[in-house]
Amino acid sequence: MIEAALTAGLLGISLALTAAALRLGRQLRRNVPNALFRAEILQFEALRLQRSERQIADAQRLTEAVVSGGTQTVRTLHRGIAAIPFGILEAIPVTRDATRIVRASHDLISDAVYGSIQAVNRGVGHGLRAGLKAGVPAAGTNPLPPPPDSEPTALK
Repeated sequence: MIEAALTAGLLGISLALTAAALRLGRQLRRNVPNALFRAEILQFEALRLQRSERQIADAQRLTEAVVSGGTQTVRTLHRGIAAIPFGILEAIPVTRDATRIVRASHDLISDAVYGSIQAVNRGVGHGLRAGLKAGVPAAGTNPLPPPPDSEPTALK
């Protein structure tokens, strides 16, 4: 009698385990393809993000170099063009002293303006580079929300 009860109990447990395994198998067949698809999407998006960040960083470096070179060229041309009338006025004894004062003021102001442009250019470049580095999501974070059917079975 005890043997029959144990056999019936073991049979019941076996049937319950088989039913649970079948249910779990169905769930896995349904959820694994979704999880793989989501993983592919995340990988594709990560690669796209890296490519975009590289392009932005390259464009930022090029823009910073162009602004810097352009500013230096304009500064040199400005100094050369301004030297012509200053040179003429400094050659005249009557205007020499006043011209030297005006030229010193001019050079000081233009150096401050071009230096400010260079400083802003470097600051913006630094800020963009820092922003690009800070914009990268931390490893292990998932930017996509979970799919609607990913709720654990215990909660259903």
